[in-house]
Amino acid sequence: MGDDDNARACASLRPPTRASGCVALVIAVGLLVHLRAWSFLCDDAFISFRYASNLARHGALVYNVEPLERVEGYTNFLWVLVLAAGDAIGLRPETLAPILTAGASLASLGLVALIGAALRRRFGPGQPDQRVFGVVDLLAPALLVLTPEFVVWASSGLETSLALALANKNIARSPGVGSRSPPRGSSACCSRSWSFAGCTTARGCPTPGPSSTTARCCATATGSRI
Repeated sequence: MGDDDNARACASLRPPTRASGCVALVIAVGLLVHLRAWSFLCDDAFISFRYASNLARHGALVYNVEPLERVEGYTNFLWVLVLAAGDAIGLRPETLAPILTAGASLASLGLVALIGAALRRRFGPGQPDQRVFGVVDLLAPALLVLTPEFVVWASSGLETSLALALANKNIARSPGVGSRSPPRGSSACCSRSWSFAGCTTARGCPTPGPSSTTARCCATATGSRI
């Protein structure tokens, strides 16, 4: 299946049913309600907040401006840049970060449903359902909403939720999930996407954790080597 076939397959997908849309809405509201009960700002997040504030206000990516100490005390370069951009326009990191993490968690729920739907269409028995997602594909997002560990980090102010959303995006777009053969240029695209996600957090990337394992799966699907 080439690029044109993949594009036609995506274009042929129909919108979800009204029942699926309602269930998806309930899951999204459920996350926000559960998030309110578990809302907190992790103390580690304030390290990134300080770097971001100093970058936005003093133009220096440092923890201490006076005396100036050029020490890289963060592992989430992209997250710091995003928070610094917000601070530059008047959005304090401690205010912006929980909003971004909640939004990223909502995005992850949607991406998990899309991944499940793509895998079901490819590997499921019988005639594949040509809708974007169905009610059965919302089971995994519903379980995530009921998982405290997922919800806690959705308001922590850390980069965890954004890194997870980027990883899920890369999985959803990776060859082998929705298509039977990798399209042209997919290896380079996949590598760039994972590099972008790696700029968000360095946790788990050097070790055989979930992120690197998924990256290896993506590389295997594309025929590339990492």
